[in-house]
Amino acid sequence: MSETTQKSGTIRTLLRIFPYTKAALPRIILGTIAALGAHMLALQIPQFMQSLVNAIDVTGGSKQHSLDALYPAVFWVLVLGILEAVMVLGRRWLVLIPGTHVEANLRRTLYAKLQKLPVSFHDKWPSGQLLSRATQDLGLIRRWLSFGLVLLLANGITIIVGLGILYSYSWILGTIFLVIVAPLWVIGFRFEKDYHATARKSQDQSGDLATAVEQSVHGIRVLKAFGRGKFITEKFVNDATELRKTELLKARMVATLWWSLSVIPEIALGVSLFVGVILVENNQLTIGGLAAFILTTRVLHWPMDSIGFLL
Repeated sequence: MSETTQKSGTIRTLLRIFPYTKAALPRIILGTIAALGAHMLALQIPQFMQSLVNAIDVTGGSKQHSLDALYPAVFWVLVLGILEAVMVLGRRWLVLIPGTHVEANLRRTLYAKLQKLPVSFHDKWPSGQLLSRATQDLGLIRRWLSFGLVLLLANGITIIVGLGILYSYSWILGTIFLVIVAPLWVIGFRFEKDYHATARKSQDQSGDLATAVEQSVHGIRVLKAFGRGKFITEKFVNDATELRKTELLKARMVATLWWSLSVIPEIALGVSLFVGVILVENNQLTIGGLAAFILTTRVLHWPMDSIGFLL
């Protein structure tokens, strides 16, 4: 199956759940606006730090002038921090409840459909797989609506605005930072693609294992009567071992991802700081501008890390 076909299939799947999300859309939209507002407030804090550092640098570190510049900056940073916290809290409050309601409606619809199906369907379809679809898949839809969709939109806009701010400080530092951090998007995108296949395999194995356990419990007397207890036990051990291997593979993939997310931004920060010191020395950048640049990269750390696997 081509990548274009997979994308179109994903879009059709998302459109199928749209009727269940109509009632939740207003709060999800408000949650997205709140998340975006929190990011924009966080991007404003380095601006005040730039003014503060430049004011102290211009006055030569005089105690009185430093205090005169410090008090307003601290006040506004505190106000922005409180507003950002309120926005984050508002975003969580707005999106959590609608996502739960959407999951509950989907689950009721699924259960109603299962009850209408003939017995022959349930005989052919493993019960463990049905349980997995009714729990894990629907939970994934809820998390995507409550967090994935909201953060994808908010983080995408934040990255565009943040990069513009970085380039306003220094196009040299902005380019260096962007070139070093850009591979994170590729790593995140590849991780999502590989992890999705592995997680799907793990889910299938878990469903098959749950089906085997249920069937063994219900047919324990038959198994004992035909002397198949040892065979079933060995099969269960082998299935559990394969599931364990898959889960360990998932853990290794996540560990590799977080290693990249931890190391690459720090390399970008170190190189930008080194070049920034040179620019300050050559009077191509102020000390406050360098401080604001570094603080802005810290604000962009999570949005840039997450955009790859959110896509």
